[in-house]
This record gives sequence, structure tokens and C-alpha cells, in this order.
Amino acid sequence: MAKEKENDQEQEAKAGGGNKKAILIIALVAVVCLLLGGGGGYLLFSGGEKESKSTAGGKKSDKASKSEKSAKKEEGEEEAATDAEEGEEGTEEASPKPPAQYSNMKPLTVNYTVNGKPRYLQVSISVMSRDPAVNSFVEANQPLLQNNLLLIMGNYSFDQLGTLEGKEKLRAACFDEVQKVIHKELGEEHNIEQVLFFNFILQ
Repeated sequence: MAKEKENDQEQEAKAGGGNKKAILIIALVAVVCLLLGGGGGYLLFSGGEKESKSTAGGKKSDKASKSEKSAKKEEGEEEAATDAEEGEEGTEEASPKPPAQYSNMKPLTVNYTVNGKPRYLQVSISVMSRDPAVNSFVEANQPLLQNNLLLIMGNYSFDQLGTLEGKEKLRAACFDEVQKVIHKELGEEHNIEQVLFFNFILQ
């Protein structure tokens, strides 16, 4: 009977030791599972927060870029409007020139003697200007202008006037003379633009 009791006690001790080992193993497995679950949850939640932050940041940057684009667009529209206004002001300031007016003088005749033979120059002159006061003055003061121009023509030889260069020099001299008379009588703010020969005969 004593041996049987001892055997029972040994079996109970062995069974108790086995149960303790099983409990320890289960506890370790539970701790490992808890650690793994906690780490995974932390990673998931932290990653979600980062994604949400990045999404929020992307939305903010999109909004900022849209606001910048709209601001630039508004600035461009304002600049375009300003340019258009300046263009309109420039157009108003740069008013078109008045039309050119021509005052035709009576033909002038100059007599020459070439190799003992009588020759003559007949020229018709037109004064171009955009100033009505100048045109009125030329038409009203032809005798004064013709006298001065005849004196100038008498300074050129018949042979000189037969060349293109001579004609251009005479035309420039006539322009200077008419301009000088107009400045003297009307003032320097009144000008002519051209003196034209529309009929030029050497015979």
C-alpha cells in the first residue's frame, strides 16, 4: 500500500510538472501573439495617419496651386486690361495726320542765252503742306514767293538744269526759300513738307 501511494504521488508530481510546462508555453504563445498584434496594429495605424496626412497635404498643395493659378490668371487679365487701356489712350493721343494739301503756283519762266541763242525754262511748282494756314498763305502770297524763286532759278545755268542732280538741287533751294518766307511771316511752328515740280520744260 505504501508503494502504491508513492507511485500515485510521483505520477501526480509528473502530471503537475507537465501542466506547468503547458501553461508556460501557452503564456509565451499568448505574449508573442499580443506583441505581434500590437506591432502590426501600430504599423497599420501609423501608416494610415501618414497617408491621411500626405493626402491632406496633397489636397492643400492642390488648393494652393489652384489659388496661385487663379491669382496669376487674374493678374494676367488685369495686365491685359491695362495694356488695352494704354493702347486706347495711345490711339487717342496719336491722332491721324490731316490730309496733305497742295497749293499750285502759276508757272514760272526763266530766259537763258546759250551759244548766242535764246533758251528758256518753264516750271510749275506745287507746295505740299498739312497746315491750312500755310496753304492759305501760299495762295495769297504768290507774287512774293514767285519773285524769290525766280531769283534763285537765275543762279543756275541752263546746262545744270538739264541734269537730274541740277533739278534736285534747284528743288531743294526752292523748298528752303518757301520755308524761310513762311517761318518769317507765320512763325516757325508752320511748315511745308515738300516743294514739287509737276511741269519742267527746258527749250
